[in-house]
Amino acid sequence: MSIPKHRITGRSDILKVVSTILFLFLLVASGIAEPTTVVVYVKAKGSKFIGTQVGGARVTIKDAKSGNILAEGMTSGPSGNTDLIMHACRKGGEPIADSSAAKYSATLDIDKAAYLEIKANGPLSFPGAAAGASVTQWILPGKSISQGDAILLELSGLIVNMRETDKEYHIPAGKKSLQITVPLQITTL
Repeated sequence: MSIPKHRITGRSDILKVVSTILFLFLLVASGIAEPTTVVVYVKAKGSKFIGTQVGGARVTIKDAKSGNILAEGMTSGPSGNTDLIMHACRKGGEPIADSSAAKYSATLDIDKAAYLEIKANGPLSFPGAAAGASVTQWILPGKSISQGDAILLELSGLIVNMRETDKEYHIPAGKKSLQITVPLQITTL
């Protein structure tokens, strides 16, 4: 028994072969997850980035539709370039994050467009001052969000620390209140 041989002779035969190969490639490639990097910066409103010095901020990235957590971690690094953040005049859209800004980076393996919810809560070393923020964002396989400010979340609030003092205060008998001076350190998140 012999196997019949087929020759590719005409233009239509070439188109059939090419379209078959293309179809098979797309069929196989459509189920392959592509690594996609998401960088999240967390910044105090009117101030600097929430970094290692204040315990960082917890970042959670989840599928907004299913609620499945895709990545979770903490921002780490310095609080950023003060001149760039606080003093430089910038046009709209110019980034304030640079290599000195605390961030959280995750690489997600996704095989289709995903609608993400990205949350941050911090600063973790000051739970009494912790605040949260979130954003939703579509992301496409292989299209990383890592340039410029990438994902930037802003937290509102203040860190209030009472400074140590040597003074002791006692409320005299018969008095209901006493006015005292307490040294405080107040900084934006």
